Amino acid sequence: MGFDVLKLNGEDLRMLPLRERRQALEQLVADRQLIIPARGLQADGLEAWNEVLRHNYEGMVAKDPASGYTPGRTLSWLKVKQKGYRQEARGFHQRVQR
Repeated sequence: MGFDVLKLNGEDLRMLPLRERRQALEQLVADRQLIIPARGLQADGLEAWNEVLRHNYEGMVAKDPASGYTPGRTLSWLKVKQKGYRQEARGFHQRVQR
C-alpha cells in the first residue's frame, strides 16, 4: 500500500503539497496490481472518524492537504487510533479482545 511519493523520476517532490504528491502516487500505481494507494477518507473529520468506526479500522491519519513533506512528527498531520489496538512486531496492529 502506498501512502505518499517523495521522489519521482529523479525529481524531489517533498516540497509539493500533499494533494499533488497524492495525485502523482495515484498516477504512478494506476496500472499496477500489487501496489495501491492508501484510501482517502472524507475531508470532514467527524465523517472520516465515523467511517473508521463503521469499518472497524485501526484508526486514521489526518493530514493537511496543502502541506509539504516533513520527516518525523509535525503539526501538519495527526494519527488517531481506536482504543483497543496494540502494536505487534514489525508494525502490525491487532485488536485486543476484552
